Amino acid sequence: MSLKIGVRAWGLAAPGLSNWEAALPELRELTAIPTEEEFRYAPPDKLPRNERRRATRITRLAFSACADALRDQPADTAARLNTVFATCSGDMDTLDGICRALAQPEIALSPLQFHNSVHNATAGYWSIASAAHGASTSISAHDGTFAAGLMEAATQIADDPATEVLLVCYDIPPPQPLQQGRPVTQPFAVALLLGTAQEGDWQLTLDSKAVGTETTLPEPAWEQCRLDNAAARSLPLLHAIAQGKPGDIDLPAASGLLRVSCKPRPK
Repeated sequence: MSLKIGVRAWGLAAPGLSNWEAALPELRELTAIPTEEEFRYAPPDKLPRNERRRATRITRLAFSACADALRDQPADTAARLNTVFATCSGDMDTLDGICRALAQPEIALSPLQFHNSVHNATAGYWSIASAAHGASTSISAHDGTFAAGLMEAATQIADDPATEVLLVCYDIPPPQPLQQGRPVTQPFAVALLLGTAQEGDWQLTLDSKAVGTETTLPEPAWEQCRLDNAAARSLPLLHAIAQGKPGDIDLPAASGLLRVSCKPRPK
């Protein structure tokens, strides 16, 4: 069964690709990825002071992409959206801190560590910041996390065509020694505002495939970026959107592939 959705807006947060407008020329032509010596995890300004202080870098990364996707939307948009937060590994900084604490002779775990370790912590921060009351799902599917997020959002829209969903997929490099088990070299986050396909939207048709090869990028540096972070598996789709061209993209999924057929918005 095919699922059809419309993409109304998109946002980015990654080293050298700090937002969609800044990244558009490079994404369109796949020119050299701009270098950035130190990525800035911007503080989530809409959170109350205490929560803003407690928000970790993965939450800040996700918030940056969400804010970029909603940059041209009415101020109350975030409060009425359903959300899908998709991250392969979650807050590995906090998990590392918990593991290190457990290895000490006198175990001292703070409630804040547990609070940030749960997989839906970022979704919780977002609901506080945006006063959102819509349904929220937090999921993980290894390298298929972006595809799983797309399918979850599309299923919600198919169930209720009036629904709009903010999908954000994000991951950060874990500290050593966790980096050895799950190598992620760069932070990356992408956010998409999705709904029923309407005139003016980019239209996506989603179909599961049992066999095949995932879509790659022709430029080696961009392909390495795609491979270095589960959220960056979205890059072939973002490249197509930046170029404004129709096409079929095969994304890695939890089981097989997800075929995404893209149809540009009318010019």
